[in-house]
Amino acid sequence: MWHFSLPAKQSKFDHKFGHEILFIYLKTSISHYDYQFKIFKRYVKKLRSNINLFESKLIMKSSLKPSTPNPNPK
Repeated sequence: MWHFSLPAKQSKFDHKFGHEILFIYLKTSISHYDYQFKIFKRYVKKLRSNINLFESKLIMKSSLKPSTPNPNPK
């Protein structure tokens, strides 16, 4: 395990560098979550279309059913 000890008195360069690293880290994590969210939205859209397709198939099946009950049920 790595342990980094920062000096009590940092130079302005170190401070700025630390901020830039933090900023880059935040940007990458935000873009990562944005990417994950896009994948999730795509998944939900696909799921919705599958549900709609399933519902339309059910409606078609129910409309194709004969109105009289089957005389010899299995």
